[in-house]
Amino acid sequence: MSDINKDDFSQIIKFKIDAESADNISQICDDLKKTKSDIMRQLIPIVSCKEFEHMIPNIALEQLENYSKKSWEILHTPGCAFETKELSANMPAFITTLPPRVYVNYPTYKIQIINEENNEQTMSYEKFDEMLKGIKNISCVYATPFNYIIENNVWDSRQSPFVTEVTCLAIDLADNIKAKDEVIKKLNENGFKTLVFPYYCMRWDSIEFLDENKKYFKIVS
Repeated sequence: MSDINKDDFSQIIKFKIDAESADNISQICDDLKKTKSDIMRQLIPIVSCKEFEHMIPNIALEQLENYSKKSWEILHTPGCAFETKELSANMPAFITTLPPRVYVNYPTYKIQIINEENNEQTMSYEKFDEMLKGIKNISCVYATPFNYIIENNVWDSRQSPFVTEVTCLAIDLADNIKAKDEVIKKLNENGFKTLVFPYYCMRWDSIEFLDENKKYFKIVS
């Protein structure tokens, strides 16, 4: 891999502003044809990847969607590269090297299918998928390990070590709300109870590392 080629991008957007970076803000503004407030807004940390995950049960999903979309927009700033090391500490995002990608978390919902009106009946995941066929932006029905669930405000231990779930996969929260409501309606019509939980998924884009040490990266347009 060759050294960083200045022709590949306009500026490296750093997540920490040192004295040298502060002195160069005016030059950055000239190069990118942006105001100082535009540049500073890009340099301000949003929320860390770990903080985003911990916020899922406690913060309005609309706010988390704003964090996610702002991160995605900044990462796709034309002509800019980013520091690899500080990414996850300042955005709900992380990178992988094989393949080289950047992932950004976004909020959504998962629906647990916790019971049936007739508990003697069982139903395969394939039959659930057939039942929900036609609903857009959802995953296949899958199983997740669990120990306890809450039903009617009471902790309830179940014999089965798994719970049946489906996740909404759209990027926009509004589309996930629509998918969630359609899944719940269809399951209720067929005699199934549900629990809804805020959750998160990841969207990704390809990146290119700009030096041998993978210190900087940019989105591959």
